[in-house]
Amino acid sequence: MELRRCLNSISDNGAQILSEALKTNSTLTTLNLYHNSIGPDGAQALSEALKTNSTLTTLNLYNNSIGDNGAQALRQVSQTTRFDGSRK
Repeated sequence: MELRRCLNSISDNGAQILSEALKTNSTLTTLNLYHNSIGPDGAQALSEALKTNSTLTTLNLYNNSIGDNGAQALRQVSQTTRFDGSRK
């Protein structure tokens, strides 16, 4: 199942709300958040959700402003968690 929320300016607040839903998600496999004004705080929230999410395999954050801190948070979770929900 895919969710596309492109060009909606959801910002960090919207990313944090989505992150809470992702923590208990059991069906969504692809989340496309292209061009949504998501910054480092939103990326951090998404990375926290990915630590427990067991179904998401694709996350598109193209053309957001996640910055170095947001990218670092996402990189760290991608190094320790497979995107099938298991630990590496």
